[in-house]
Amino acid sequence: GRDPAEVELVAVTKKARPEALLELLGSGRVKHVGENRVQDAAAKRKAVGSRGSGLVWHMLGHLQRNKSRQALEVFGAVDSLDSLALAAKLDGELADTGRTMPVLVQVKLTERETQSGLEPENQIDFSAQKPHGDGTLIGTQNLILLVNKLPAAGQVVAVEVEI
Repeated sequence: GRDPAEVELVAVTKKARPEALLELLGSGRVKHVGENRVQDAAAKRKAVGSRGSGLVWHMLGHLQRNKSRQALEVFGAVDSLDSLALAAKLDGELADTGRTMPVLVQVKLTERETQSGLEPENQIDFSAQKPHGDGTLIGTQNLILLVNKLPAAGQVVAVEVEI
C-alpha cells in the first residue's frame, strides 16, 4: 500500500564506466547515484560534469574516518554509517561547512569479514541515540538519521541492474 511516488531509487554505479552512467542519466529517471569509494565517485562526478547537476550522490561502502572530509565534498548522503566514532567525525566536519547530511545506519548481518557495518550486538550504541525532534542524531548537530523514511519490514526490495 505504498504510493510509488514516495519511492526513490539509488542507482548503484560501482564498477560501471562513466559512459554507462551518462547513458543512465539520459533516461531522465535517475536522481540518486550510489558509490562505494570516495575516489570513484569523485572521478565519475567530474566525468559527468554539468549533466549530473541535481544528482544526490550516496556513499554506500565503509567510510574510513580519514576520508570523511573528502567524502563530504563528493557525497550528499551517507548510507553506511557504521560507528559512533564516524558519526562524530562527520558531524565535526559538517559543522565547519554549515551543512547537514542525511545518513542511514548500516548493520552487519553476515559473518563475512569483507562486509562492514555495526555488529547487531552493538546496535545498542545507536538505539540509545534516539533522534531529536528535528531528526538529528543525538550527540550531533548535522547528521539527519533517516529513520522515518525506512519502509516497514517486508517492504524492502533489492534490485540489481547491470549496466
